[in-house]
Amino acid sequence: MRMGIRKDRYQVGNMREMGRMMKEGFDIGRRGRAGPVLMEIGKDMGEGDGRFN
Repeated sequence: MRMGIRKDRYQVGNMREMGRMMKEGFDIGRRGRAGPVLMEIGKDMGEGDGRFN
């Protein structure tokens, strides 16, 4: 079901990748036809400490 309604999907594996992946996701969402980009962020990412730019 998710395949038909989204433009792309990113699964964030660690905090160091999050900033780059969020930027890419927003860029893809704005490009071409409008549509959502699914960003999967694991539960352990929300519970840990970290910073991203």
